[in-house]
Amino acid sequence: DRNLTFISPTNLVAEMPIVRPGTQQVFYIVSKSSEERFIYSTDVTSGLHQNWSPEGALEGGMAFSPDGRFLYFVSTRSGSPGVYRRDMNEGVVEEIAVNDQPQFDPRLSPDGRELLYVEWTDQGYLLHSWNTENGSRRIVLRDSILISNVQWSKSDYSFVYVRNERPYWEVREYFPLRDSIYSVRWGIPPVADPLYSPNG
Repeated sequence: DRNLTFISPTNLVAEMPIVRPGTQQVFYIVSKSSEERFIYSTDVTSGLHQNWSPEGALEGGMAFSPDGRFLYFVSTRSGSPGVYRRDMNEGVVEEIAVNDQPQFDPRLSPDGRELLYVEWTDQGYLLHSWNTENGSRRIVLRDSILISNVQWSKSDYSFVYVRNERPYWEVREYFPLRDSIYSVRWGIPPVADPLYSPNG
């Protein structure tokens, strides 16, 4: 198809592209091997490619702040999977949630003020909230079953997530202001990724 153009290098397997807000840069994940997954970008205007990951790391789970200044992502660069933030202006990488327990699936609120991420512990799964402005933290949800695929509503008043209990998964909606959970759909096949409509 002559209307299609490769953005990523043609010799690499690339997936999960996202656009950095306010730029012509497309970020995506490149799998080098089962032990290496890198974050790459391509400037669509210049065609310049860049690798943002250190050798030997597994990285992914990207999310940009609304102004495009910060890139949130998951990385094993310090050992166990953890959540990091890169200041795209200053080039500084900050540890948001890094310890011996895996931390993953960062999801940024539409206004960029709250970051949700999942921690896997011996007692189950915790959904944490991190305030991007003052650094405060709180635990939003606890569950013995894996929490994943969090999606914020456009209003920030609720979010949906998948509760991964075999053989069927369940989509739930959580309302932080009144600390209540509503079961949206139970009995869906595995590998479900719920999304809100554009108007929320």
